Amino acid sequence: MMKFCLTCGRLNFYIFPRKELSVEGPTDEFLCQTTSISFLAKYQFDFNACIHEGISYLSKTQEEEALQNLCSVYENALLGFSSEFEEYVEIPTVRTADVFFTERMKIRFHEWRENVLKYPEDPILKGNDCGQNVDFQMVFFKMHPAIMLNGFTSHQLKLTQLVLRKYFKDLLYLCVSGENCSSQKLVVYTDSEEDRASLMVRN
Repeated sequence: MMKFCLTCGRLNFYIFPRKELSVEGPTDEFLCQTTSISFLAKYQFDFNACIHEGISYLSKTQEEEALQNLCSVYENALLGFSSEFEEYVEIPTVRTADVFFTERMKIRFHEWRENVLKYPEDPILKGNDCGQNVDFQMVFFKMHPAIMLNGFTSHQLKLTQLVLRKYFKDLLYLCVSGENCSSQKLVVYTDSEEDRASLMVRN
């Protein structure tokens, strides 16, 4: 009779209440007992790794507030969609992952836009740290600084469009035909409403 043996291992990871969401309220706090700190230090606990690499998390109250804020963003953005387009736009499912994704995309777009304004002559080669990312590739589209979005799901692209419409009036989302009849998703920087309108007409 054969016997099977199952070996179990432990998986440890650090958590740290980092403030990542742009919601109002006091900075997160947590309490530590001196005896606990001494115990951790005695057994070589890596406090630097905990603070710098710890996985961020939300309390139940913070999660509810963040989801309410995200729902408000969705509703406002979808109202804008319905006024410009006749097609039906499905409201995305609100999840914690969506909250983090939209906040991080907002930060990345803000950094890239600031870089474009700071280095208008050559924004790709100067001061840019987003161009090396596989999913966030800087290019030019019809003489305009642009970002090519690679590897995003349809849901993430929908969230990206909502972020752009809510926070960045001079950034335009475009879906254009690429090589081999494939479609490319771009975020293009525009100088004016006329410039934005002309790009939308061409595509």
